[in-house]
Amino acid sequence: MKCVKKTLLFLWVLLSLTPLFSQEFSTGAILDPVRYSQIDTKPVLVTRSYTSIPRSYSIKQYSPIPENQSPYGTCAAWSTAFAARTISESIALGRTNREQSSNNVFSPAFLYKNVSKDPNCKTGIFLGDALDFMKNQGLVKRLPAEKTIDFKTVLPSMFTNAKRYPISGYVRLFSNYRDGLGTIEDRVIPVKKSLSEKKPVVIAMKLPNSFFKAYGKDLWQPIESPYADYSKTAHAMCVVGYDDNKYGGAFEIQNSWGTSWANEGYIWVRYNDFAAFVYEAYEIIENLANYQDAVRYEASIEIEVYNDLRGMPVTYDRQGFYRTRTSYPSGTDFRYLMTNKYPAYVYSFAGDSSTPDTDRIFPLRGVSPVLDYTDSTIAWPGEFDWIRLNDVVGTDYLVVLFAKESLDIDAIQGRFARERGTFPERVARAVGVNFIPYGEAQYNGSTMRFSAVSANPKAVFGLLLAIEHR
Repeated sequence: MKCVKKTLLFLWVLLSLTPLFSQEFSTGAILDPVRYSQIDTKPVLVTRSYTSIPRSYSIKQYSPIPENQSPYGTCAAWSTAFAARTISESIALGRTNREQSSNNVFSPAFLYKNVSKDPNCKTGIFLGDALDFMKNQGLVKRLPAEKTIDFKTVLPSMFTNAKRYPISGYVRLFSNYRDGLGTIEDRVIPVKKSLSEKKPVVIAMKLPNSFFKAYGKDLWQPIESPYADYSKTAHAMCVVGYDDNKYGGAFEIQNSWGTSWANEGYIWVRYNDFAAFVYEAYEIIENLANYQDAVRYEASIEIEVYNDLRGMPVTYDRQGFYRTRTSYPSGTDFRYLMTNKYPAYVYSFAGDSSTPDTDRIFPLRGVSPVLDYTDSTIAWPGEFDWIRLNDVVGTDYLVVLFAKESLDIDAIQGRFARERGTFPERVARAVGVNFIPYGEAQYNGSTMRFSAVSANPKAVFGLLLAIEHR
């Protein structure tokens, strides 16, 4: 009789645990390699900007406590709105109290219902569509009612009077999909750089069966091949940290399967497994007006000359631009190193006195104009490339514009080409009424550097150079 009781007790315990380990978690990310490849990439910085990344960094303290997306294919909305957008706002506001962040999350229901239109909430969405909506329409904060009613019963009409919070944009962090050209470092280093600059990263990851079974685990260790077909189980999540010393190097990821999964809703994934199973990675660009240094501008340009350590010395002209102290012959090879200190949209084009035509220097097609990392340094045309002065003598112009909002750089270049007058006059008229007069910024007399403060969110500042070409 005692044996029977023990057997029954064992069966009861086993049955009580079965739902926990057999629970099915929902996913819902749609992978689209063609559309993903059309999204602007993050500008490539000079090598030293990546080699100086700290060995570990976390923005987990800014994240809301994980919740469960339940049986719906809504992970794209949870990873972008609930997690990444809330983290981004918490960072901008300096909010590290996780209870406060959890009480001020952005609504995944509002995002999903406006992007998917599936009343059953089963159809997944492409992360690019979710981020487009966040940029063009803006998110709203979650309503108290959303925590008490089923996700499927939330109606878009409930948010009619809610305030919208748009983002400035987003970029992709991988330059390729699964074409075999990338390395582990190509996928790991850009994500580490984003996190170290306090930027949450949203990913679309293919999930093998072992990922679903990570109850009570701190680290996910896949036993499956990354090359199998997981097309039906792509899942969107938010990366909140990394540590080169943990498990040989790993990312910490926030999921949307509640706090009972893995380590209270978070899981560590080794770098090599991350590179193998993650197919898309996005960085959200916060509204630049939300930054603590939103009113500040500061940038500098150094001109390197091939085989000449002196570079190109310059002097500031009181008309509002820099000019080289001497002229340079045709065939001179040089490049620009531009460092931007505070978050800004940066644009640059070049021309010369012989023609009204201009050439885009930055950003090139497919690259974002946003430089929002600390002391972002980029090389034009590239860290290992040079510009060569052609055989047409005269004056070569460089125009670099800095703003807190995006500019129609094509229109500005077109107007510059049609304008007449001095170099700075043409730039000012090409930009228009938001161009800040040169007297309202501080320019260094002997190096190309400026700093300024402006409360005008549409302000545009210029850093201009004239190279005498003989």
